[in-house]
Amino acid sequence: MKKILFFSLMLACIFSFGKCNKKKKCCKKKATTTAASKLNADEVWMRYDETKCENPWHFNWFVKPTEAQILGAVKSQLTGQEISILEIQSTYKEGMISCDACNCPNGRHFYVRVNKSETEKLKALKFYEVKEIPKTESTDTTK
Repeated sequence: MKKILFFSLMLACIFSFGKCNKKKKCCKKKATTTAASKLNADEVWMRYDETKCENPWHFNWFVKPTEAQILGAVKSQLTGQEISILEIQSTYKEGMISCDACNCPNGRHFYVRVNKSETEKLKALKFYEVKEIPKTESTDTTK
């Protein structure tokens, strides 16, 4: 009886791990979707790699903010510097191993869609142009 129970338990574990791997492959395919097809001829996507403390913005949160709150705060900061943001998205890689210096990346990346006329202002803030962006769940397209 113990052998049958052990054998059926082992089969259940093997099949459950097989399903897990298939789900991960599906998720990877979705994550590589690009938004380059959304761009007009006079628009570009620019990316900023957030650091531990050397960012153009600094926020003191009393409670851990949601991703939407962070996006709103960054967008507000950029529009306050007279940069017209058409769309903003972010990705965050949890558990990223990094150093403790201020200029070390923290795993969060911001992507902004802007008119080409805004690129010089963003480059001054250490943004850089990208051709493809990952599909994200956190998007703010409000104007």
